[in-house]
Amino acid sequence: MPPAIPQQTIEWATRAIAPDAHLISTRALHGGTSTPIHRLRIETPTEQHDVVLRRVTNLEWYEREPDLLEREANALRLATKHGLATPRLIALDARARHADVPALLMSHVAGHIEIAADALARNVQRIAELLPHIHALPVRSNAFPPYQRYRTALDHVPAWSRKPDAWRAIIKYARRPAPTHRDVFIHRDFHPGNIMWSRGRVTAVIDWVNASIGAPEVDLGHCRWNLVVLGGVRLADTLLATYLDVMHTTKHEPYWDIRTLLDAGYLGYTDIAQWRANGLADATPAQIRTRLDAYAVSLAARI
Repeated sequence: MPPAIPQQTIEWATRAIAPDAHLISTRALHGGTSTPIHRLRIETPTEQHDVVLRRVTNLEWYEREPDLLEREANALRLATKHGLATPRLIALDARARHADVPALLMSHVAGHIEIAADALARNVQRIAELLPHIHALPVRSNAFPPYQRYRTALDHVPAWSRKPDAWRAIIKYARRPAPTHRDVFIHRDFHPGNIMWSRGRVTAVIDWVNASIGAPEVDLGHCRWNLVVLGGVRLADTLLATYLDVMHTTKHEPYWDIRTLLDAGYLGYTDIAQWRANGLADATPAQIRTRLDAYAVSLAARI
C-alpha cells in the first residue's frame, strides 16, 4: 500500500478547490512510474470534485530538473487553450511552499488506457492522428527546454540480444549528426500508457512533465518502440504507415526511431511491472527481448 498523503498536502489540495472544501477519499492510480499519482474526491457544500494529485517524491530527479512540474503546468495550459484533450490545471506548488513535496493538481478525466495488442491495432489511426495536433500547438522556441535524451550510457549491444549485429549497426547509425528537421512542441513521452480512452474516443493525453521542443519524429519513434514492447514490430510499422498517410508523405528517416529506442533504457525492460499493472498480463521478459531484437533488425534494414 502506498504511503498516505501528508495532511499539509491534502489541505493545500482542498483549498485549491474552495476554502470550505474537504477530502472524501483518495486512491492511488496506476501509471505513476516516476511520481506518485492519486485521485482525490473533494467535496464542497454544493458539489463533489474528482481531481488528480501528482507529487514529486523523487527529489534527486527534481534537483536535476527543477522545472518539471512547471513544464507540465505550462503544457496543460497550452493544450487546454487550443482544444487538445488533456486534464485541466487546477493548482501548482512547484517549490513545495504548501505541500510536503512539489505538487500539481489537475482535473480528473474519465477513461482508461488501452495497451492490449488488439485494442492498439483498432486505435492506431486515432493514435497517429493525435501527433500532428500536438506538434501544431503554437509555442515560442524557448517556452520549453530542448529535447534531450533520457540516458546516454546505454549505447551498447544488450547482453541478452541474439541479434548483436543489428544492434551494432543501429548504434553506429545513431552516432551520426541528427538529420535536418523542424523543431516543434513535443510530448516527449508519447505512448499508449499516456492516452486515455472511453468508448473508442480519446478523452485525454496525460503526463506532460517531459514536454519539450524537438523533432516531431521523437514522439513517433518513442511511441513505436513502446508498441514493439506491447504488440511487436508489425504493430509499430502499422503506426508508422498510418502516420505517414496522415502527414501525406512517404519520407521517413529511421534516425529518430533508432535514437528513441537507444534512449529508452531497453536494458531495463525486463522489468514489466508497470505494464502488468495496467493490464498486460501475458508479457514476459523473454517475449519483450525477442520483440526488441526483431525491432533492431527491422531498423537496421532501413538504414
